[in-house]
Amino acid sequence: MSARRANGHALKPAQKARLLREAAVDALLLKGAAGVLSIPEAVQLAELVAEERRLDALTRRRLTETTRALERHREAAGVEIRRLEAELTRSSPQSLEHPPPFPELAVSRTHSEP
Repeated sequence: MSARRANGHALKPAQKARLLREAAVDALLLKGAAGVLSIPEAVQLAELVAEERRLDALTRRRLTETTRALERHREAAGVEIRRLEAELTRSSPQSLEHPPPFPELAVSRTHSEP
């Protein structure tokens, strides 16, 4: 039977590969702890560790890029919100002269956001 995620779906190829690497590393570390790790197995262990480190660095780089993109988008959204609030403040006296056609849909300005 193939490995499945908690939701019952099959694992993605990258998840399968990671699980296989983890199992291989665990087995090789046990052999190393018992003092029976051969030279080819030591080479395999070194390759597995190098691959994990490479993938970790890639993940960190991608997370950093995502965080920076989110910060840029958050900043741009803040600028746009401030611009719209300023526009609303400038147009506020006019809006009092002409009430909205559907008052039940109007946004209340009496409540402050947390």
